[in-house]
Amino acid sequence: MTRRTQYAVMVAVALWTGVAHGLMRQPADAEARLEQFDSAVAAYMTLRESVTQPLPPLEISPDFDHVFLAVDAMAAAISAARPSAKEGDIFDPETGALLRQRIRHALRAPACDARGDPGVADGADAPATARRPIVHDRFDWGAGSSMSWCLLDVLPTLPEELQFRFVNRDLVLVDIDADLVVDVLPDALPRHALWRGLRYARLQITQLRADSINGV
Repeated sequence: MTRRTQYAVMVAVALWTGVAHGLMRQPADAEARLEQFDSAVAAYMTLRESVTQPLPPLEISPDFDHVFLAVDAMAAAISAARPSAKEGDIFDPETGALLRQRIRHALRAPACDARGDPGVADGADAPATARRPIVHDRFDWGAGSSMSWCLLDVLPTLPEELQFRFVNRDLVLVDIDADLVVDVLPDALPRHALWRGLRYARLQITQLRADSINGV
């Protein structure tokens, strides 16, 4: 093996090592970000349990006023225990970037039909359909959409007391017992034109391949 060949091999190995390191680092970074998110959620749940334990338990009752009072008491106790809570406390910048990336990737899949989600179904310039959620606000269940399976599949698993909901293009973390906004990830959904164009291009490529195979 000549020196030039040896040098070329060394460069190739060095480049591959760098690429491989990057490939290994990306999942590791994603895992670390999700662990950070899980830790923040666990801290919230610990605080939630400590301040709601003395309260009367929520019970199914035909007396709606009684239920509403219990929900109000829970929401007030949690809010008082987190006086400085703000947007991004749980959806920190690193986790937020990862979740936006995952959502955009999921929407590119032809099998992902998220047209029922606000912000996906609406056009890029459509007006917001609901007021933007704010941490510690009571959550408006009429404004929050149900979650498509393909989007839930790429989001972290939550305790049963919490749920994800989209309001317009924002991803909201909701305490379902307290009807309380825990955190908000702005612009979690891409603009309609962006993901629609990507999906349309993918479908066109698929059709072209099918036509080629069939000799059309």
